[in-house]
Amino acid sequence: MLVHELLETAQDQQELQHLLQRARFAGRLTEAEFQLIAQQFEALFQEELMRSWYAPGRKVLREQGIYVPEKGQRRPDRIVFLPDAVHVIDFKTGEPRRQDREQVLAYQALVEQLQDLPVQAFLVYVDPVQLVALGGNQRKNSSQ
Repeated sequence: MLVHELLETAQDQQELQHLLQRARFAGRLTEAEFQLIAQQFEALFQEELMRSWYAPGRKVLREQGIYVPEKGQRRPDRIVFLPDAVHVIDFKTGEPRRQDREQVLAYQALVEQLQDLPVQAFLVYVDPVQLVALGGNQRKNSSQ
C-alpha cells in the first residue's frame, strides 16, 4: 500500500524519492522494504511514459475527486495534463483484474466530459512493472 500512496502523492520524481526517504526515516519501512521499493521505482522509471508523468513542472491532479450524481466521488490516482492530451492513470500493486480496467475506463469517461483535449487511460502495475494503455479518445475539438 505504501508504494501506491507514494506514487499517487508525489508531484514529480524528485518528490517521490524524498517521500520514500521520509517513510524510511519515519520507521514505516525496514531497510529491506526500502530497497525493494527503490528497485520497483527504478524499474517503473525506465518507462518513458512514467518519466513524462513525473516531469518537473508538469500539471497534475493527484487523487482529485470528481463528483458523479447519485454515485458520489470518484478519485483517479493521477491525471496528467500534457500539451496535446490528458492521461488518466491508476496504480495497482496486485495482480491484474477485470475491475481495474473498468475502473480506469470509467475515470477516463468522466475526465472526457470535463476536458477538450484527447483523454487516454492507463493502468500501471508495480510488481512486475506493466504499463497498460487503454482506450484513448482521439477527438475533441471545440468546433465539433
